[in-house]
Amino acid sequence: MLANQEAIHLISNVMKKHKWIDLPAQGTSMFPYIQDRDVCTFVTCSPAELQKGDTALYHTVQGKLVTHRFVKKQTINDDTFYMFKGDTNLGFDEPIRDQQVIGKLIYIKRRSKRISAGSVRCILWSKAILSLPYLSQWLRSYLNSRDTVRI
Repeated sequence: MLANQEAIHLISNVMKKHKWIDLPAQGTSMFPYIQDRDVCTFVTCSPAELQKGDTALYHTVQGKLVTHRFVKKQTINDDTFYMFKGDTNLGFDEPIRDQQVIGKLIYIKRRSKRISAGSVRCILWSKAILSLPYLSQWLRSYLNSRDTVRI
């Protein structure tokens, strides 16, 4: 989701005040876990609280809002960075600093269902996507073929 610095500032302020925010999902990088038009509920969290497999909301240096899965913490030139990856993406996103992390996903609202990110189903999906790299490749191939068929 493209945003600008004002939008990021507004979202960050809402999170500080209310401790949570609902945002609509856009795109297919987290398919099928998060689908286009799902509504995602995020809560405040410090980057240090993130566990491998958690899904977080952060912003890039270019001002793009992203919701991807936390994979690992990495030290580069004595600086700590957080590495994220979309479930259907084949590589990592750009390294993210502490101050770029906005919150952690706790619920996905899809139609009339509310799915907890802490449910057994979601935890198992997280473990599968992190431990089976070919799953991301297969999902990307599926989405590419689905998009080709629509044209």
